[in-house]
Amino acid sequence: MTCPFATNSLLGSLHDAENDPKTTKSANGHSSPNMLYGEYLQLDQLLNCVKPASEIYGSELVHDEHLFIVTHQAYELWFKQIIFELNSVKTLFFSEEQRVNFSKDKYITVFKDPKAIETVLQSEKDPSLCDLVQKWLERTPGLETNSFNFWKKFEDAVHHQIECVKFQLQYETEEKKKIELEAEYEQKVKTFESLFDVERHNNLVARGERRFSHKALQGAMMISLYREEPRFNQPFHVLTQLTDIDALITKWRYNHVLMVQRMIGSQQLGTGGSSGYWYLRSTLSDRYKVFVDLCNLSTFLIPASEIPPLTEQMKQRLSIRQDSEETND
Repeated sequence: MTCPFATNSLLGSLHDAENDPKTTKSANGHSSPNMLYGEYLQLDQLLNCVKPASEIYGSELVHDEHLFIVTHQAYELWFKQIIFELNSVKTLFFSEEQRVNFSKDKYITVFKDPKAIETVLQSEKDPSLCDLVQKWLERTPGLETNSFNFWKKFEDAVHHQIECVKFQLQYETEEKKKIELEAEYEQKVKTFESLFDVERHNNLVARGERRFSHKALQGAMMISLYREEPRFNQPFHVLTQLTDIDALITKWRYNHVLMVQRMIGSQQLGTGGSSGYWYLRSTLSDRYKVFVDLCNLSTFLIPASEIPPLTEQMKQRLSIRQDSEETND
């Protein structure tokens, strides 16, 4: 892997300089472009971070402890990289409107370092990635009630599909098939009522079962159904990548749970005062997914034949990628 910062000539000088003790310093104390490879990566400082307690307090170094420290330090470095990338993505969705500060501050008392406390407080003021994605989805073209009005058309299509199941149910004579249709009908009604009823949706958000605003969920659904349109193709891939983030974090948590169970069992308390294994296991549920609404979009998909057709004006709007002035349909 090559360094994106360095040119080929600079990389060559970094590696060549390993055998050359001569390095130059600028007036501010920083190394010039022919700095040593080890200096550039600060390897002395990095590699000296491994300090096993068994070596300090025991008679000899325990190999498993050394592996434990190196593995978890690598985790922390990757977490740092992930946070760095997420923060850069947040700037793409940045909004001047900032969310209201939380009044609860008991978790802040855990931190003693003023810099850490400042970071936590600042994180409350800044919109999260989830907040910014929602605001972006709420601006999805086609949701306007005075324009294409996708949500009304989608609701009509769903009700038509449910009525078809009800019609089949009324004229079904085979008992087993009738029972299956009844279950399908009841399930569809229950599922889509929670989608179209704003109050029910808000109750699910309050219980932590959903996260997106109702308008943002509409935007995500429209992008998913019309993903083949040029203007929605890239946004659909963005939504897919967001669900991948949740999936990969859940996978990492699962592997971490197995490691904790294998190393300390299920009855030991965690180092942070939690219930250890049982707490970590609980984090595998949907309540800990940031983009759970995107993961559940497939629950509300309808057959392609039932998807509301686009008007000519809406096709024109979605045939280009850049934003344009709103056009009434």
